[in-house]
Amino acid sequence: MTNEQWAGEDKLIAALAEVLGKCRELQIDLMLIGAFAVRAYAERRRLTTDIDFVVTSPSMNTLASIFKSLGYEYSPHTRFGGIQAIKYLGEEKVQLDIAIDSIRDENSGHEYQVPPESFLAETLVEIEPLQGGAGVMARPLPLADLLIC
Repeated sequence: MTNEQWAGEDKLIAALAEVLGKCRELQIDLMLIGAFAVRAYAERRRLTTDIDFVVTSPSMNTLASIFKSLGYEYSPHTRFGGIQAIKYLGEEKVQLDIAIDSIRDENSGHEYQVPPESFLAETLVEIEPLQGGAGVMARPLPLADLLIC
């Protein structure tokens, strides 16, 4: 797309709800990381243009079929060793970055294995939009693990 734009906050929140709903339905261990996960723990809200997750490797095949059913195209994303899924809504781009089993620190390049017990966390937190309004219930990575990325 030549004139692509990042999707606005409202479309990111809708995409987050859609993906998480499908993953809950199919019992996929998908944990929120990145700026949206920071919102689960911080009073101040960080602006973002994408949605970041970490998933267990056994869930990858099912996750790929979920993305396809929701209209996303996905590809390897070598910057952090995971995959990237992209969906265009007109000229607006919704981008999902998915790490597999570990998180890579973008500054140092070091990779941190997410402990298997972190994927068992049952804590659901409301991820609120920057401008207020209805949020999305999500499972953020536990704070101790999130702080390393």
